[in-house]
Amino acid sequence: MQGRGSPVRKMEVSASMSLQRDTDVEQTEPPYEGKDEEELRRSVRKRIPTDRMLVYQGEEAQKAEKRFGHLYDQWKVEARKAREQLKSDISESELATLIDTLEKERDNVMNRYEKVRVHKTPSSETRRRIDACEAVTKDIVKIAFERISGIDGHFDDARVRQGLCELLDRDYARSVYGSTVSNSRSSSTSSVPISQSTARSMVLLLEEKQRRDLDAQKEELERLRAGKEIRAARARLDVYNQEANIKSADNHHVKQTPNNKTSSPPPNADVSYLAQAVQDSMTLNRLPTPEPTVFNGDPIHFIE
Repeated sequence: MQGRGSPVRKMEVSASMSLQRDTDVEQTEPPYEGKDEEELRRSVRKRIPTDRMLVYQGEEAQKAEKRFGHLYDQWKVEARKAREQLKSDISESELATLIDTLEKERDNVMNRYEKVRVHKTPSSETRRRIDACEAVTKDIVKIAFERISGIDGHFDDARVRQGLCELLDRDYARSVYGSTVSNSRSSSTSSVPISQSTARSMVLLLEEKQRRDLDAQKEELERLRAGKEIRAARARLDVYNQEANIKSADNHHVKQTPNNKTSSPPPNADVSYLAQAVQDSMTLNRLPTPEPTVFNGDPIHFIE
């Protein structure tokens, strides 16, 4: 029998303790290899939405875009209104209210834009609207703050309107102000040609009216002149008739001899000569027959 302190017993105990330590280490170590493989499979796996989910996402995207367009239109109305208010000398409190209202509408548009991005990638038109909203709001707020701080001194209507018109020349502002830009540009570029064309038309109409009035006056003068000549001829004819009657009466009372006969022409010959002269005068002074105006293609000269 071996003693308790024999070398063989010590070796067995040492080997048993070493084996126990190795077993404990294996049990305490986590299975890293299996865990990494499982998480790798989870990260690589692609989630494919169902058809119903795709339909729902599309409807939500359409709702978000529709709501975005509605808020953008509201902001445009406020931007135009703010620009119109800045044309007049409004108080500081009104300027502050203008700034708060416009910035509030801008924040609503920006928040709705973020919700649109959650559902889908925004289109280029949507991004352009966002840029215009941000830039136009910044321009108007800057002008309002300058008015509040009094940098430009007293209110000058001409200078203020010039500064507001400069806002319309920027590319991003054209889609915001819309008809305001087109109206201002058309009025500034076409006002002179339109006024010149209107002036030319008025001058032509006045000339045509004056020409017609002058022709009417000439016709009236010709008519009066012809009437005057006719009355004068009739008066001369009456005088000749009276003289002829007097001569014929004298011939009945005065005793005439054959040797005293005169070779004067008979009164009837003088009357016929005078009637022919009157007729020739009327023929020469007769007014031409009026002819209707013929349309030659120019509407200015053809006025009914």
